[in-house]
Amino acid sequence: MSARTATQRQFGQSEVPTSLWPAADLQRRVRNAITVVAAAVADFGEAGYSCSGRPALGFGPEKILAEAAMLAYAASRVPDADTHSAAMDLARSIATAVRTPEALADLALRPHRVFKRAVPHVLLTKMGLPDDEFNSRARPFADRVLSHALDEPGTVLAERDWVARLWALTTPASGGWSMLSRPLNLAIDSREEAYGVTHLLMYVTDFGARSGVACQRPVEEIAADVEALLVRSLDREDYDLCAELLMGWPELRMAWTPGAGFAFAVLAEAEDRHGVLPCGNLNAVVLDSLVGQERRRYARAMSYHTALVMGMLCATAATYSAPLATYRADPGGLPARPLGEVREWGGWRAAYDRLGEDQRRELAGLVSDIDISRALGDPPNARAVHAALQQARVAGLPPGPWQRAAEQWLDLVVAALAR
Repeated sequence: MSARTATQRQFGQSEVPTSLWPAADLQRRVRNAITVVAAAVADFGEAGYSCSGRPALGFGPEKILAEAAMLAYAASRVPDADTHSAAMDLARSIATAVRTPEALADLALRPHRVFKRAVPHVLLTKMGLPDDEFNSRARPFADRVLSHALDEPGTVLAERDWVARLWALTTPASGGWSMLSRPLNLAIDSREEAYGVTHLLMYVTDFGARSGVACQRPVEEIAADVEALLVRSLDREDYDLCAELLMGWPELRMAWTPGAGFAFAVLAEAEDRHGVLPCGNLNAVVLDSLVGQERRRYARAMSYHTALVMGMLCATAATYSAPLATYRADPGGLPARPLGEVREWGGWRAAYDRLGEDQRRELAGLVSDIDISRALGDPPNARAVHAALQQARVAGLPPGPWQRAAEQWLDLVVAALAR
């Protein structure tokens, strides 16, 4: 059924079997992430972090506390006693810090941040850690926001609706979130837009728990758009964004595609080699210039978020995932390298080269999409776009978002030159 003729479809209409990736390994990764994030909360939960060399990378304490609550919330659902216990320990460790007089003052003084600021309180309450006094004071601020008109981006409204739903508040209808009703424009190379997609899916599906969400597009088309964004972030070794995009499969209750399964294996191998999923924010020059406590704080502040999202990915996969094929080959004795030692981590190509012929054949679509995404880069190369598109057609690959993006871009170029 095409998007043009589709009626409303729903996420998760069928029962999902257990993941083929070892459950114990997923659970171990979740617990490792909880350990990393708990250490980051101890460092930054009171005053946040300020990066003198790159101010944009600094953050306030409310950010790390909200993210820690999200990880604890997702991890608490994992069907494993040790993982659940670790999640509850993390939640209890931040309970006092998120329910302070300062938090209430922030709700009163900055009404546009009410729902974002309330996230940890609401999630902890859903986990069985309520605070009735804080709730009675905070809830009227949320009611006041909902009683007025809002002109906000779709992801902001989706977050508001998610928090309000968990808080048992009545919200005005605000559906029509972009990617749930219309395809993405892959010609727009925006990392922020890709993150917006991942956040939208987190809120709309409640990290995979909410399976009855209606949308105007077939869920297969939504997943295809997510995979198209994954192709670009995997090729760029943007592992933080990769992990968030990969959450789309368990969140949508979709079977893992070969490309998504392979991307998960690449991330898992990178995490195993470095102890934490590599991040793009870590600057080796800055790291080398610091010593002692400041060096440790800088490394933790720059790397905790990738550990966090890897933990959330593994938590959702361990709880809601469809079968996940293992695309892990023998690493051939590759040496473990500490984070920050080198800029090149091997990437997808090193992992791909170690696969058998059958698994490489399954990934023909991924490799073709990477070729097209590179050709459509900044600036796009018309000859390369045409060549990559022709190769996909000759190989008989089914048309997908990247092929359609290439066709549309070439049509626009031809039309522009014809004038």
